[in-house]
Amino acid sequence: MKTIRLLLLVSFVLTAFQTGAVENTTNETAQPAITVTTVKVFEIKSDRARCSFTIQGTPVGERGVCFSEFSGPEVSGKKSAAPGNTNNGNSILVGLKANTIYFVRAYAKSGTEVIYGNELSFTTLPAEEKPKSNTNVGQKVEKKESNTKK
Repeated sequence: MKTIRLLLLVSFVLTAFQTGAVENTTNETAQPAITVTTVKVFEIKSDRARCSFTIQGTPVGERGVCFSEFSGPEVSGKKSAAPGNTNNGNSILVGLKANTIYFVRAYAKSGTEVIYGNELSFTTLPAEEKPKSNTNVGQKVEKKESNTKK
């Protein structure tokens, strides 16, 4: 009886050990070779803004910023790819609506993989009023006296 219990105990320990070893190898996730950081949004206007970013890691094929009126923008939506091949840069976001909240995050593409940075939000400025047309602008206006008698 003691022998059977001992065999069961050994069998149980071996099974638990093997299961744990298998779980450890399947649960390990590879750390991404690329880290993307959305740094700041600046030069905000009513219809455009700029967003800076940094990318650390292996070279990437495309980099830039994606933006949306909703949280979690993706490259399948609106985006502004950054020119050049440096990992530090900024993108110009155009076609924005005045007085609207936007969400932005930098991205980097490496092959088919897209790595996103942290998300930031900003509000565009109200629409700029256009100056009213005045035909007298820049012209000298003289005051004439009336010809009527008092």
